[in-house]
Amino acid sequence: MLAPTVGLYIRGRITETLSWHWLFLINLGPGAVMSLLVAWHILIDNPDWANIRRLDVLALVLIAIF
Repeated sequence: MLAPTVGLYIRGRITETLSWHWLFLINLGPGAVMSLLVAWHILIDNPDWANIRRLDVLALVLIAIF
């Protein structure tokens, strides 16, 4: 519950002292670090094609429509 309160203050300080562009640029560093950590820790195996029979096609079509 602290993030909504502190986030407003930090966002205001960044826009007042630097520019509103920094609100987007400040996330590039942590985003790159997290992308590298995920790529390093998540193991991707070969797909199990036997599970394709259990695919709910109707739900997939309804998700695409709605």
